[in-house]
Amino acid sequence: MAKVIGIEPRDDLLTRYSYAFRQRYVYKNPTLEGQSAEHELIPFFDSEATPQPIHEAAKDNGVRLITGSGHGTEERFLGHGGIPIFEVPGLSTEYLDGKIIHLLACHVGAHLGVRLVTNGATAFWGYTGAFLFCHYSIPPEQLAADDYAEWFFAMDSLIDKGILEGRNSTQIYAELVSWFNEVYSLINYLDLNIDDVVKMRAALHHDFVHIASPALNWGNPEVVI
Repeated sequence: MAKVIGIEPRDDLLTRYSYAFRQRYVYKNPTLEGQSAEHELIPFFDSEATPQPIHEAAKDNGVRLITGSGHGTEERFLGHGGIPIFEVPGLSTEYLDGKIIHLLACHVGAHLGVRLVTNGATAFWGYTGAFLFCHYSIPPEQLAADDYAEWFFAMDSLIDKGILEGRNSTQIYAELVSWFNEVYSLINYLDLNIDDVVKMRAALHHDFVHIASPALNWGNPEVVI
Protein backbone atom coordinates (compact mmCIF):
# COMPACT_ATOMS: atom_id res chain seq x y z
CA MET A 1 0.00 0.00 0.00
CA ALA A 2 1.30 3.45 -0.94
CA LYS A 3 0.53 6.69 0.84
CA VAL A 4 -0.82 9.57 -1.24
CA ILE A 5 -0.65 13.23 -0.25
CA GLY A 6 -3.52 15.35 -1.57
CA ILE A 7 -3.23 19.15 -1.63
CA GLU A 8 -6.33 21.34 -2.15
CA PRO A 9 -6.26 24.97 -0.91
CA ARG A 10 -9.79 25.84 -2.17
CA ASP A 11 -9.18 29.58 -1.67
CA ASP A 12 -11.26 30.90 -4.58
CA LEU A 13 -13.70 29.91 -7.30
CA LEU A 14 -11.03 28.39 -9.55
CA THR A 15 -9.55 26.15 -6.87
CA ARG A 16 -13.02 25.19 -5.64
CA TYR A 17 -13.90 24.11 -9.18
CA SER A 18 -10.77 22.02 -9.29
CA TYR A 19 -11.47 20.36 -5.95
CA ALA A 20 -15.09 19.61 -6.87
CA PHE A 21 -14.03 17.52 -9.86
CA ARG A 22 -10.93 16.05 -8.25
CA GLN A 23 -13.13 14.88 -5.38
CA ARG A 24 -15.22 13.02 -7.94
CA TYR A 25 -12.48 11.67 -10.17
CA VAL A 26 -9.42 11.38 -7.94
CA TYR A 27 -10.20 11.15 -4.23
CA LYS A 28 -13.14 8.81 -4.77
CA ASN A 29 -11.07 6.48 -6.93
CA PRO A 30 -11.60 2.91 -5.66
CA THR A 31 -7.87 2.61 -4.94
CA LEU A 32 -8.24 5.37 -2.30
CA GLU A 33 -11.70 4.73 -0.88
CA GLY A 34 -13.66 1.81 0.50
CA GLN A 35 -12.82 -1.65 1.74
CA SER A 36 -10.84 -2.46 -1.40
CA ALA A 37 -8.63 0.65 -1.14
CA GLU A 38 -5.03 -0.06 -2.12
CA HIS A 39 -3.57 3.28 -1.01
CA GLU A 40 -3.91 5.65 1.95
CA LEU A 41 -4.86 9.29 1.35
CA ILE A 42 -3.24 11.95 3.52
CA PRO A 43 -5.33 15.09 2.84
CA PHE A 44 -4.09 18.64 3.20
CA PHE A 45 -7.18 20.64 2.30
CA ASP A 46 -8.18 24.27 2.88
CA SER A 47 -6.11 25.92 5.65
CA GLU A 48 -4.04 22.74 6.05
CA ALA A 49 -2.56 23.18 2.57
CA THR A 50 0.63 24.79 3.89
CA PRO A 51 4.27 23.83 3.34
CA GLN A 52 5.55 22.68 6.73
CA PRO A 53 3.08 19.86 7.45
CA ILE A 54 3.15 18.72 3.82
CA HIS A 55 6.94 18.58 3.74
CA GLU A 56 7.00 16.68 7.05
CA ALA A 57 4.43 14.15 5.83
CA ALA A 58 6.32 13.70 2.55
CA LYS A 59 9.48 12.62 4.41
CA ASP A 60 7.73 9.29 5.00
CA ASN A 61 9.21 6.80 2.52
CA GLY A 62 5.75 5.26 2.22
CA VAL A 63 4.50 8.35 0.40
CA ARG A 64 4.75 7.58 -3.30
CA LEU A 65 2.45 10.20 -4.85
CA ILE A 66 1.91 13.90 -4.17
CA THR A 67 -1.08 15.20 -6.09
CA GLY A 68 -2.65 18.61 -5.77
CA SER A 69 -4.32 21.57 -7.40
CA GLY A 70 -3.85 25.27 -6.84
CA HIS A 71 -2.34 28.32 -8.42
CA GLY A 72 1.16 28.28 -9.81
CA THR A 73 3.95 30.13 -11.54
CA GLU A 74 7.00 28.86 -13.41
CA GLU A 75 8.85 28.51 -10.11
CA ARG A 76 6.13 28.09 -7.48
CA PHE A 77 3.17 25.92 -6.55
CA LEU A 78 0.95 27.80 -4.13
CA GLY A 79 -1.13 26.48 -1.25
CA HIS A 80 -3.56 28.11 1.17
CA GLY A 81 -3.37 31.90 1.20
CA GLY A 82 -0.91 31.92 -1.69
CA ILE A 83 1.89 30.46 0.43
CA PRO A 84 4.35 28.44 -1.71
CA ILE A 85 4.31 24.69 -1.10
CA PHE A 86 7.14 24.11 -3.57
CA GLU A 87 9.35 26.85 -4.95
CA VAL A 88 12.68 27.38 -6.68
CA PRO A 89 15.04 27.78 -4.92
CA GLY A 90 14.29 25.94 -1.70
CA LEU A 91 13.52 22.36 -2.76
CA SER A 92 14.86 19.43 -0.74
CA THR A 93 15.49 15.79 -1.55
CA GLU A 94 14.50 15.12 2.07
CA TYR A 95 10.80 15.27 1.13
CA LEU A 96 10.97 14.80 -2.66
CA ASP A 97 13.08 11.65 -2.98
CA GLY A 98 11.21 8.83 -4.71
CA LYS A 99 7.95 10.76 -5.17
CA ILE A 100 5.68 10.97 -8.22
CA ILE A 101 4.28 14.50 -8.32
CA HIS A 102 1.20 15.75 -10.18
CA LEU A 103 0.30 19.43 -9.85
CA LEU A 104 -2.83 20.78 -11.54
CA ALA A 105 -1.65 24.38 -11.67
CA CYS A 106 -0.66 26.96 -14.25
CA HIS A 107 2.94 27.14 -15.50
CA VAL A 108 4.50 24.80 -12.92
CA GLY A 109 5.87 22.53 -15.63
CA ALA A 110 7.96 25.30 -17.15
CA HIS A 111 10.74 25.26 -14.54
CA LEU A 112 9.49 23.98 -11.18
CA GLY A 113 8.72 20.53 -12.56
CA VAL A 114 12.25 20.05 -13.87
CA ARG A 115 13.73 21.17 -10.56
CA LEU A 116 11.44 18.86 -8.57
CA VAL A 117 12.85 15.96 -10.60
CA THR A 118 16.48 17.07 -10.25
CA ASN A 119 15.89 17.32 -6.49
CA GLY A 120 14.70 13.76 -6.10
CA ALA A 121 11.19 13.30 -7.51
CA THR A 122 11.02 10.31 -9.85
CA ALA A 123 8.34 11.77 -12.12
CA PHE A 124 6.44 15.02 -12.64
CA TRP A 125 3.11 15.86 -14.27
CA GLY A 126 1.87 19.42 -14.68
CA TYR A 127 1.41 22.20 -17.23
CA THR A 128 4.00 24.38 -18.93
CA GLY A 129 1.38 27.07 -19.65
CA ALA A 130 -1.84 28.26 -18.07
CA PHE A 131 -4.47 25.62 -17.29
CA LEU A 132 -7.63 26.84 -19.01
CA PHE A 133 -11.20 25.65 -18.57
CA CYS A 134 -14.63 26.84 -19.61
CA HIS A 135 -17.54 27.02 -17.18
CA TYR A 136 -21.11 28.23 -16.93
CA SER A 137 -21.51 32.01 -16.89
CA ILE A 138 -23.32 31.53 -13.57
CA PRO A 139 -21.55 28.71 -11.69
CA PRO A 140 -23.95 26.14 -10.19
CA GLU A 141 -24.19 25.74 -6.44
CA GLN A 142 -22.65 22.31 -6.83
CA LEU A 143 -19.68 23.08 -9.05
CA ALA A 144 -19.29 19.48 -10.18
CA ALA A 145 -22.63 19.88 -11.99
CA ASP A 146 -20.96 22.23 -14.50
CA ASP A 147 -20.89 20.20 -17.73
CA TYR A 148 -18.63 22.70 -19.49
CA ALA A 149 -15.90 22.54 -16.86
CA GLU A 150 -16.06 18.79 -16.46
CA TRP A 151 -14.32 18.04 -19.76
CA PHE A 152 -11.15 19.82 -18.66
CA PHE A 153 -10.86 18.29 -15.22
CA ALA A 154 -11.81 14.86 -16.55
CA MET A 155 -8.81 14.98 -18.86
CA ASP A 156 -6.42 15.96 -16.08
CA SER A 157 -7.82 13.33 -13.74
CA LEU A 158 -6.72 10.59 -16.15
CA ILE A 159 -3.22 11.27 -14.85
CA ASP A 160 -4.10 10.48 -11.21
CA LYS A 161 -6.33 7.57 -12.22
CA GLY A 162 -3.51 5.98 -14.19
CA ILE A 163 -0.94 6.51 -11.44
CA LEU A 164 -3.22 5.16 -8.71
CA GLU A 165 -4.07 2.10 -10.79
CA GLY A 166 -0.41 1.25 -11.34
CA ARG A 167 0.28 2.40 -14.89
CA ASN A 168 3.48 4.13 -15.95
CA SER A 169 3.60 7.53 -17.61
CA THR A 170 4.08 6.13 -21.11
CA GLN A 171 0.82 4.22 -20.76
CA ILE A 172 -0.96 7.18 -19.14
CA TYR A 173 0.15 9.60 -21.84
CA ALA A 174 -1.12 7.22 -24.51
CA GLU A 175 -4.50 7.22 -22.74
CA LEU A 176 -4.49 11.02 -22.67
CA VAL A 177 -3.79 11.17 -26.41
CA SER A 178 -6.61 8.74 -27.15
CA TRP A 179 -9.07 10.56 -24.85
CA PHE A 180 -8.18 13.97 -26.27
CA ASN A 181 -8.57 12.88 -29.89
CA GLU A 182 -11.99 11.38 -29.19
CA VAL A 183 -13.35 14.26 -27.09
CA TYR A 184 -11.90 17.00 -29.29
CA SER A 185 -14.06 15.71 -32.13
CA LEU A 186 -17.05 14.97 -29.90
CA ILE A 187 -17.32 18.61 -28.76
CA ASN A 188 -18.52 19.52 -32.27
CA TYR A 189 -21.69 17.55 -31.62
CA LEU A 190 -22.60 19.03 -28.25
CA ASP A 191 -25.70 21.19 -27.96
CA LEU A 192 -23.70 24.44 -27.90
CA ASN A 193 -23.55 27.56 -30.03
CA ILE A 194 -20.61 27.79 -32.40
CA ASP A 195 -18.76 30.36 -30.26
CA ASP A 196 -18.82 28.05 -27.23
CA VAL A 197 -17.66 25.11 -29.33
CA VAL A 198 -14.71 27.11 -30.64
CA LYS A 199 -13.78 28.28 -27.13
CA MET A 200 -13.99 24.80 -25.62
CA ARG A 201 -11.95 23.18 -28.38
CA ALA A 202 -9.31 25.91 -28.21
CA ALA A 203 -9.00 25.72 -24.41
CA LEU A 204 -8.87 21.92 -24.34
CA HIS A 205 -6.24 21.87 -27.09
CA HIS A 206 -4.22 24.48 -25.19
CA ASP A 207 -4.24 22.37 -22.02
CA PHE A 208 -3.34 19.19 -23.88
CA VAL A 209 -0.32 20.59 -25.69
CA HIS A 210 1.00 22.13 -22.46
CA ILE A 211 1.00 18.89 -20.46
CA ALA A 212 4.37 18.22 -18.83
CA SER A 213 4.86 14.47 -18.55
CA PRO A 214 7.55 11.94 -17.61
CA ALA A 215 6.63 10.30 -20.94
CA LEU A 216 8.15 13.38 -22.61
CA ASN A 217 11.06 14.53 -20.42
CA TRP A 218 9.97 15.21 -16.82
CA GLY A 219 11.38 12.19 -15.00
CA ASN A 220 11.43 8.43 -15.44
CA PRO A 221 8.69 7.32 -17.87
CA GLU A 222 8.62 3.79 -16.49
CA VAL A 223 8.16 4.55 -12.79
CA VAL A 224 4.92 3.38 -11.11
CA ILE A 225 3.42 4.04 -7.70
